[in-house]
Amino acid sequence: MARQAEGLRAFDQHARDASAALVDARVAQQAYVATGQGVAFWFGKTAAAVQSASDGLAALRESAGTGARTAVDEAAATVVEFSAIDGRARDYLKSGEQLMAGDVIFTEGSDAAATAVRQIETARQAQHQAADVDAAAVRKQQVIIAGSAAGVVFLLMLALIPVPRARAAEPVAETSLSIKPIVQTSKPIVQTTAPAAPPAAAAAAMTSHAQGTVV
Repeated sequence: MARQAEGLRAFDQHARDASAALVDARVAQQAYVATGQGVAFWFGKTAAAVQSASDGLAALRESAGTGARTAVDEAAATVVEFSAIDGRARDYLKSGEQLMAGDVIFTEGSDAAATAVRQIETARQAQHQAADVDAAAVRKQQVIIAGSAAGVVFLLMLALIPVPRARAAEPVAETSLSIKPIVQTSKPIVQTTAPAAPPAAAAAAMTSHAQGTVV
């Protein structure tokens, strides 16, 4: 994260330098047709400013992401176009065509420089957006890692908690409210009556009783 922030600050600095160089190039170019100015001096100033802008764009491209690199390439192409316009303005001045040189400088040259500055700003914004996306992904990954670590710690704490042993089940006393089925035991019935006399003994007894009655 710190390295990414440092790279982003360096990118912003290169973008500001390139934009400032383009502004200097436009001002120097407009001085070609200003009264009482030495054209040769401003030719050198414009050339140095254009070179500084090109160097700044080259530094931007080295650290630019995919989206920002496209805008940087467009800005570099616009700077090349500005250089071509500057060459035409110089040719007009050398030919003594001051009005034509002024028309090229204040229309085409100013537009090209302003367009390049806007393209550099577009690249800067694209670089910041890409950095924000990367930072969000890193934060999300950190949250996931932290959550996983917390889950592991929680499971370890659960594993270290002692589990009480289960006590043996105590017998339940039977009460009148117990739902345990009652088992009835039957006892054999003992007969208390005398066994019947054999038939022969009964007949003898009846005979004796009859004789006694006759006597």
